[in-house]
Amino acid sequence: MDFTTKREVHSTRWSHDLSEHSVSSQWVEQEVETALEEEWKRGKTVLFPVRLDDAASSVDKGWPNIPKNSRHIGDFTNWKDHDSYQHAFDCLLRDLKAG
Repeated sequence: MDFTTKREVHSTRWSHDLSEHSVSSQWVEQEVETALEEEWKRGKTVLFPVRLDDAASSVDKGWPNIPKNSRHIGDFTNWKDHDSYQHAFDCLLRDLKAG
């Protein structure tokens, strides 16, 4: 990994959706694991999950339980409603700034 890539990873924050399709995605699982490793190294939050549906709620084991059980998950389930979306987006921005 070259210096530029290391710097980009170091300044990155991840926002992943926990949805019907993502909870079964190996790629998303690897991204979440990478973000959690980065959190451990830095000692600060870099993973900011959001949910688009209730799929993560029904998962009882596996990687989706880590973010589900360890942090606030932004609720974008009602994203078609402007006010609900705006509230969820504002909360995500607040969390990103604080993290």
